[in-house]
Amino acid sequence: MGMHDELYCDAELPDADVPAGAIFETKAFPHAFLFRYRITKAGRLIDACCRDLECDGYLEFYHYLDRSVGDCSLAEYRAHFCRGQLNNIVRVKREPEVADVRIIYGLAAYRVFALAAPSNFMSDTGEDVASIDLPVDDGFRGD
Repeated sequence: MGMHDELYCDAELPDADVPAGAIFETKAFPHAFLFRYRITKAGRLIDACCRDLECDGYLEFYHYLDRSVGDCSLAEYRAHFCRGQLNNIVRVKREPEVADVRIIYGLAAYRVFALAAPSNFMSDTGEDVASIDLPVDDGFRGD
């Protein structure tokens, strides 16, 4: 299982299997820690602070349709972004993998921001972003 990030999708999905307002899970970003992202109706991927990530590549995400004991059916999707704009979302159909063929989808690029405010459910404090004092680290260490 492991950690994942949360994704909200306001863009239209290719089917109606997932209820409106559902929270998806994704492991597309490195260092997943329940951060929140959103695919907007305009087709942009934004973070919890409403910053556009301008991503390129494929973002895979999923939603558990049924978590009953012994059955975990998933609705899996793959969103394709080009120059920050959503091209399409397709439903992923899992087929048995052939030993010699394995296709890996992922994000080729996206913008990274310094964490300016809490953006995961474990650290939401409701504080105003402007009132949070963060240490300045320019990455340079002079010895």
